[in-house]
Amino acid sequence: MLNPNYQRTVEELRKLASMFWPSELSRQEAELSIIPKLIETQDQFIAILSVDVSSLEGLFQIVNSSNMLANLFLKLVHIVIVQWHFL
Repeated sequence: MLNPNYQRTVEELRKLASMFWPSELSRQEAELSIIPKLIETQDQFIAILSVDVSSLEGLFQIVNSSNMLANLFLKLVHIVIVQWHFL
């Protein structure tokens, strides 16, 4: 059972914590991370958004006809919305 009153100090945590990622974990993270793919596709995303469409269905047709994966498009939309929210 956890003791709710038990608290470690930052100094105690630093003594016990691993302050680096082992090379294997760093390699795995680099292979799985979505960030490099988002950076690679941001120009394509902006190009898709720059196309003049008269309806939401038209935007979906453009996204579908592009080679951008739908999940990447949605992740980039989410980033734009989050950034816009904090402006």
